[in-house]
Amino acid sequence: KAFKDDGSIITQADIDVDNYICGKLKNLDKDTVVISEEKKLEKNCFLNNKFWLIDPIDGTSNFVKKGKEFTVNIALVINGIPEFGMIGHPPSKKIWYSFKKNSYLAENGNIIKLSSVKKNIKTPLILCSKGLDPKTEIFLKNNKLSNIKKLSSSLKFCSVAEGKADIYPRLASISKWDIAAGDAIVRGTGGMTLDTNGNPLNYRTPSSKTGQFIVI
Repeated sequence: KAFKDDGSIITQADIDVDNYICGKLKNLDKDTVVISEEKKLEKNCFLNNKFWLIDPIDGTSNFVKKGKEFTVNIALVINGIPEFGMIGHPPSKKIWYSFKKNSYLAENGNIIKLSSVKKNIKTPLILCSKGLDPKTEIFLKNNKLSNIKKLSSSLKFCSVAEGKADIYPRLASISKWDIAAGDAIVRGTGGMTLDTNGNPLNYRTPSSKTGQFIVI
C-alpha cells in the first residue's frame, strides 16, 4: 500500500480493479468519458453531459485491515443525474444495481426488487460513517438522533435502499465517486439524496466534491 497526496491509502488492488473496469467500460461505451478515483482528473470533466464515474475500491482502509466493509462502485451520470448505479460487495458476493428507474439486489442467484419506502417510522435508524465528522455529529445531537449505526463505504446507501435504515446525513463533503452509484440505487427505490437546499444532488458541477448531503 501507499499514500496519495490527500493522505488516503492506495493499494495495488485499487489500481488493478481500476484498470479492469476502465478497460471494460471503454469496450462497452468507447465514446463516454470514464472518471475514476485512481485516474488523473481532466479539467472540467464533471461538466460533461455524460460520464462514467467509478470508485474501484470504496473503503480501501477497511480492505487493507482485512475487513468486510468495502465495495466496488460504478455509476453512469447523464445531465448531472446518476441514471445507473452498481455496487458490488466482494465478501458477500452481493450486487445492488439500478435499471430503468428501479433498483435490485442480486444475491445467491436470486434478484430482489428493492423499496426503501416505509410507513409509520417511530424511531428512524440513522447511518453514519465510522469516521464521523464534527458537523454531522453536531447535527445528530441538535436533532436528538441517537439510534445510530456506523458503516464504512457505500454499504450505507445499500442499507437505505433495502429499507433497513432511514437516513444517512453527511455534512462533510466527500468525493462524487463515493456516492454516485449508491445515489442511483437509492433513487430507484423511492429514496433520494438531497443537498442542503432540499434539492436532489446534481453531479454536473466543476468540483469533484459532493458538498453536504442527506440520503433519505
